[in-house]
Amino acid sequence: MTVTSLDDLFQHELQETHMAERVILRALPMLALIGGTQTSILDSYATQARQRIERLEQIGKLGQGARAVTEPPIFGVLARIDDYVASINDREALQSVAYSEFQAMRHYLLARYAMLWACANRLHKSEFAQEFDAALDEVRAALSQTPNVAGDRQERDQYKGISMGERLTAMFERKK
Repeated sequence: MTVTSLDDLFQHELQETHMAERVILRALPMLALIGGTQTSILDSYATQARQRIERLEQIGKLGQGARAVTEPPIFGVLARIDDYVASINDREALQSVAYSEFQAMRHYLLARYAMLWACANRLHKSEFAQEFDAALDEVRAALSQTPNVAGDRQERDQYKGISMGERLTAMFERKK
């Protein structure tokens, strides 16, 4: 889709955010199977995500309608989770990766909802802006519920400048 106006950008972001919410909803059962994320957090998040999807669909109907959107980058998250499950044997490391991917998905949504909020404000669609502001609050609150998988500052500093693969290798070595 070619974006030539602020309204085009709004419609594009609306469709991309809708697809991202649906992808995350599909990823939640995989995260639950890994066991790294508490079921109560996932259940709460799934309920909120379904409500946000419904609101996005209502806003899309009130706007100019659906437009084609390219596959958002978040689709790669599902493939990455599958790859991690297939290749990482250490349960604790896999849980850390699951938490990290879950956090990354929600950060992606924060960016999308912030863009929607900004577009709605600029287009003087204050009722939509309020919806996006509420969605931002929900996603922020969900981020604060998930435990910090990065560890304490001393542990993070130990890994500065080291790739994720090298970090995982170091974690495996510590467990042996």
